[in-house]
Amino acid sequence: MCNRVPTSCDVQKIHEEINQLANQRFLLTTLSVTVFGLVLTMQLPKDIPVQGADIGGLHYMLSIISSIVIFFLYVLSHYTKGMQRICTSYLVVTKTSTWEMDWEEFRKRPHFGYTKPQTALFLLINGLIVMFPFVYAFICEQQLKPLGGMFTLILVGLALEVLMYLMGFKNVFDLHKGVKKTWEEIKIVENVQKDHRSGSTLLDH
Repeated sequence: MCNRVPTSCDVQKIHEEINQLANQRFLLTTLSVTVFGLVLTMQLPKDIPVQGADIGGLHYMLSIISSIVIFFLYVLSHYTKGMQRICTSYLVVTKTSTWEMDWEEFRKRPHFGYTKPQTALFLLINGLIVMFPFVYAFICEQQLKPLGGMFTLILVGLALEVLMYLMGFKNVFDLHKGVKKTWEEIKIVENVQKDHRSGSTLLDH
């Protein structure tokens, strides 16, 4: 299908880009763990908690904001994966990487790659962030008030958990769907244009 084959320098550049994107996904995962640790540190009491008092809106606010930040980091990782697929699909279509061709076939079968463990970690971190105010209130024997903050946290936390689960395990909002087909269409257009130029050259002669 493809007559215009990328050079060895092109292939090397693409592989370097793929590795860089993989490293970025790892850094985003590491950053999410850092955010989790920071949030827990900020919510730990500096003084002895008063039993029977309200937990306060600050705990809920910190958890809500942190949950949104964790989701944002996950979305960035999701987009980074999509960019990886653009690069790897090009190598598959141009048949310049045996590994990527085999890996594409492998992914068609049930497997447990990098995306699912990463998603599981983000789900765990977000779940712990959402649960922390409730655990804190239980241990310190405090009231879960204000109730508006509590219900907002539950709503936001559950919504983001569901979204991350669907994106990571059910391939909802999968950004790389159709990428290979797009590359194939581009290559078909290239071949048609080349055939057209060849035909025009023959007619001129």
